Amino acid sequence: MFKSQNCVSVIAVLIVLGMSLNCRSEEQVLPAVLESLDRASLPEYTSSKLVEMSNSLKTIAGGSIETRNEDESMHELIRILKTTSSKYQALNHYIFGWNTIMEYQYRANVEAVKRGVEVSRVFIIPDNIFMSSEKLINLLRIFETQKKDGIMVFYGLQSELKSDSDYHKYMLLNAGLSDDAVFATVTAFSTKGPQPAHIKIIWDKNKIKKQNPFPFLEKSPYIKPFDENAKKKLVGMLKK
Repeated sequence: MFKSQNCVSVIAVLIVLGMSLNCRSEEQVLPAVLESLDRASLPEYTSSKLVEMSNSLKTIAGGSIETRNEDESMHELIRILKTTSSKYQALNHYIFGWNTIMEYQYRANVEAVKRGVEVSRVFIIPDNIFMSSEKLINLLRIFETQKKDGIMVFYGLQSELKSDSDYHKYMLLNAGLSDDAVFATVTAFSTKGPQPAHIKIIWDKNKIKKQNPFPFLEKSPYIKPFDENAKKKLVGMLKK
């Protein structure tokens, strides 16, 4: 009850301050409102939320959003999926936690498909996958599940892609592109699993054009759709 009253008080302060600052530009109002709040008197939850909002406003002004931990990263990736209206493309290197710790984000992918969004994912397979039957079986299950759920699944063998010099600048890239307008890249992974720990999101068209790997992937002869023939090929590559 106490926390609820505090949260109501915060909302009231935001409204009053917003009204009193209506003569200033929108860019000035929000930072001024946040700075005017006494965080020491707020519950820890509310205070931490204000810190998050302040950090976001600072980076948004520079044309990006950068997350600082696993929770923020997953939240923003899910927000991107939920706000995608027509097309979402993803590139994954070494991220194979879809059927475990990243299940919530995966549900957002499936929900997007159900809304009519064209969701596609390119998996780049490293050589060491073929050294372990367990890893390969797990990967194939992920491919099959995503395909069954309406996601267009493509794959590429990193050993083949390395022969193409144009691939080198994307070699470690994990990224998602929403409606050709919002581009997210993973800048760090968690030490506890495959989930992203830090991501950077941009929406400047020129910056996206420079970093976007999907035109290259769509033209590459090394990127192929996953189907039954592909499954047989990958199983056949397993080291005995």
